[in-house]
Amino acid sequence: MRIGGPLALANKIYNESDCHKIAIRGEGKCSAHRRKPWAVTSKRNLSQPKDWNRRRRAVLKRDAGVCYLCGLTGANEVDHVSAVADGDDWDYGNLRCAHRACHAAKSSRDRVRRS
Repeated sequence: MRIGGPLALANKIYNESDCHKIAIRGEGKCSAHRRKPWAVTSKRNLSQPKDWNRRRRAVLKRDAGVCYLCGLTGANEVDHVSAVADGDDWDYGNLRCAHRACHAAKSSRDRVRRS
């Protein structure tokens, strides 16, 4: 048995609403008061079709991994040409392949335009 070494981190007590349970490491709250993963859902995710993974794979195959924003190969995400937030839908005609960086840049521009 080894004596010494790094000290174990002490458990924190979650102290809200008279709850004195031990908090889950990294979340800061006890299991009874932590946020449920489905508690905050966006309108976009509520409208997402049940077969989204199948559609995503089909679009990546259809476009052969070519980014519609920059024209280079290696696209690994699927983007809505016209955003769902703008009232468009999840049809195949509105979906295109995009690189993660191209997709993020376009999404940022769209958010600025909407605000």
